[in-house]
Amino acid sequence: MSKAVVALAFAGTAMQAYGAYQQGKNQKRLNEYNAQIAEQNAQIAQDKADYDKEQLKRRIRKVKGSQVVALSKAGVDATEGTAIDLFEELAITGEQDLLMIQYNADLRKRGYEVEAATARFTGAAAYQAGKMRAAGTLLTGGSEGYKYGTETGVFG
Repeated sequence: MSKAVVALAFAGTAMQAYGAYQQGKNQKRLNEYNAQIAEQNAQIAQDKADYDKEQLKRRIRKVKGSQVVALSKAGVDATEGTAIDLFEELAITGEQDLLMIQYNADLRKRGYEVEAATARFTGAAAYQAGKMRAAGTLLTGGSEGYKYGTETGVFG
């Protein structure tokens, strides 16, 4: 009977160790998935910035075209003086807006990149912790099983 109890104790210890290992492994997989999502979000942020910049450029071209038409109707030469100043101001403001769109996208991307790196680090740490828990369980359970087996005469 004692041999069966010792064998069950060792089997239970092995199962606990395997469970700890699997838990760490699964946590690593989950964090890798989260890291991939964060990387996809970073790409989405850049894609949206590219789209927003193209939309802004289109609006700037429309505004400039409207200004040319309005100036022409007013009899103002669109190639000199105040007209040039208006076009320069539009170009400067437009460029600032384009830069701000990219800056905001870069900030969002950086946040997602940090999120991805953190998820990977956390996953690797969880995996290592799972392996350490498994090893600790094997050592503790093995020691207790051996002690019990020795006390009951199973190991002679």
